[in-house]
Amino acid sequence: MRRTKSVPTTILRLMAIAAFCILFAACGAQEREPEAAPPAAPAPVTAPAPAPTAAAAAAVQPPSMPGSGTIPGSVLTMAMESIGDTIVETRGDPMDGCRPGCLLIKDDFWLMDPVGELLPHVVDSWEFGPDTQSWVLTMRDDIAFQNGRNADANDLLWSIVTDHYGPEGRKSQQSYAESFQTARPEVIDTHVLKIDFDMPTVALPDMALTINAEHTGLYPSKEIIADGWEAMLENPTFSGPYKVTKQVPAEVNEYEVFVDWWHAPPDWERMVMRHVPEAATRLALIGANQVDVIALSAVTLPQALEIDGVKIIEQPATVHTQIGFTNVFNPGDPGYDADYPFADARVREAFNISVDRDLIIEKIYAGRSVRQDAPMLAVGMRGFTHSTAQAMVDDPIPFDPERARQLLEEAGFPKDLEVKMFQGTFILSGAPELSELNEAVLTQWRENLGVNVTLTPIDASSVRDAQVNREMMDYHLDASTRNSTEPLITTRARYFKDRYNQASFDEIQARREPILASTDEVEIARLSAELSKYIRDNWLYIPLTTNPLFFAVVSEKVADWKPTIGAPWPHYFEYIEAVR
Repeated sequence: MRRTKSVPTTILRLMAIAAFCILFAACGAQEREPEAAPPAAPAPVTAPAPAPTAAAAAAVQPPSMPGSGTIPGSVLTMAMESIGDTIVETRGDPMDGCRPGCLLIKDDFWLMDPVGELLPHVVDSWEFGPDTQSWVLTMRDDIAFQNGRNADANDLLWSIVTDHYGPEGRKSQQSYAESFQTARPEVIDTHVLKIDFDMPTVALPDMALTINAEHTGLYPSKEIIADGWEAMLENPTFSGPYKVTKQVPAEVNEYEVFVDWWHAPPDWERMVMRHVPEAATRLALIGANQVDVIALSAVTLPQALEIDGVKIIEQPATVHTQIGFTNVFNPGDPGYDADYPFADARVREAFNISVDRDLIIEKIYAGRSVRQDAPMLAVGMRGFTHSTAQAMVDDPIPFDPERARQLLEEAGFPKDLEVKMFQGTFILSGAPELSELNEAVLTQWRENLGVNVTLTPIDASSVRDAQVNREMMDYHLDASTRNSTEPLITTRARYFKDRYNQASFDEIQARREPILASTDEVEIARLSAELSKYIRDNWLYIPLTTNPLFFAVVSEKVADWKPTIGAPWPHYFEYIEAVR
């Protein structure tokens, strides 16, 4: 839902974003991915109601596009760590794994501004009802698919309900469809759709009907019903700003502008997206003026800052990094061991307070990241500005190696134990520096705790069955994941079931359920902050940093680009502004 709020809360969030901009230079810049300017922050809304009226929703207008139209003959070439699967390769689960390459050819239902607020796009105005269970969506009446047919509410119904949230819809984890099933959609006018949900849907639009999910989007229902998804994937005719002209798996995607896109035209006539997984190679390409935009890893950021004619674009507060404890079970679980060292909260605290997070931010992120002192919360997420969360930010996790060693001594931690940590072999979008980060933490533990910690790259899926089944495995620490800063803490807190401190999951779940059931934004913020505090107070995992994504662009060619928070993959390419 588009979140209404009191003026003080809005101001706090905008002040937080402003602080990011001052601290980290210019804000604005797979994979577990966000209009003269790209989406801009809306004016404060004073009405405290939990859901906006249709008129209130329509009051926040989509921003105008940059410049004065598409520049004839213009080409923007990008080098990304991944361009995703080709559209054809997603036959098994349409559009799954296709980002960022597929984002140019489809329209999301809503845009998100740089602080995570919903903005109209396909859906022009909306009501979610006082309980957020009764949606009335009014779509634009001027949207055409790339085959020339005009879109209507039947396409909206099929795309949202039939394909995802209806009883027979896809149960993709990414769109959270399984939790929000409904069988009561109704087209009440040519461009108006009503949907009744079985449970509150707070944050569902933010999480699943925007750039945060690749599966969802406005799709041509008549053609898919007639010919099937496979035929559509062979020749996609969605409604997005570009048409795909070439896709070579793991090599290159090429696009040309869709001249009949319903929105004001993007600046670039053609776009080329190259798959370049090696960070050093991407850096060399932009240094040699062979590409215009590259995705940076944190470890190549210092070199990029030294290249003449290149500027850095940042997408703030996008990725959480952390390390989880494994094998911490409840009595009765198959892998339960009463003497397991990490079952002792003192041991978990010791491993937390022996990490110098500020040093990591300085050395790996060039001072452009922030600490994750309120676990699983970040700017733009519900609960982050609550006083409970801000108290944790103001009282950061200490760096105290002496106390950490004392805690291990008190807990009787076996000094001869080889502490085994694993990380996945797959390079995660949003955190390509994960290996360097894990090595830095490992080195600090060896130096500050005097323990023998080893790091092993493995296929992380090989241990998931043991984690899900609560069976003992041969690793103590899971360093294989990063989290995107999605709007609601509950989406990542569910990881405690099968990845993080499993003994805590019943309590975590008990704290998740009232958040999911609530329709009161103030209550959701309070409960989210309290869940974060519970995680920190019990040292349930090791929160490290909250990071931007970094991109380097050629200054003479790219004027601006402002992605939104929370989506850990490059996006909103159609809003990249050209230097004219």
